[in-house]
Amino acid sequence: MYVIEGSTLGGRYILKNITTIAGLDKGQGVSYFNGYGEKTGNYWKSFLIFLEEYEQSYNCGNTIIEGAIYAFDSIHKHFEGIK
Repeated sequence: MYVIEGSTLGGRYILKNITTIAGLDKGQGVSYFNGYGEKTGNYWKSFLIFLEEYEQSYNCGNTIIEGAIYAFDSIHKHFEGIK
């Protein structure tokens, strides 16, 4: 969840940089990077609060970190296979 939700935040950063390309805007060709629009930052903060409370309730910080590493590694391996 951390990796997927984090990608919405990163997508907003990418969006700022690619909307300068002619023909690309929030509604055309780059909608994935728009995330939750202007609510993305607030949603990210809410998600982090939820994740912290979950970790504290279940004492599972290492499991959360291992899951994030697994997700990053899986995505990396996927893109390596596309070469």
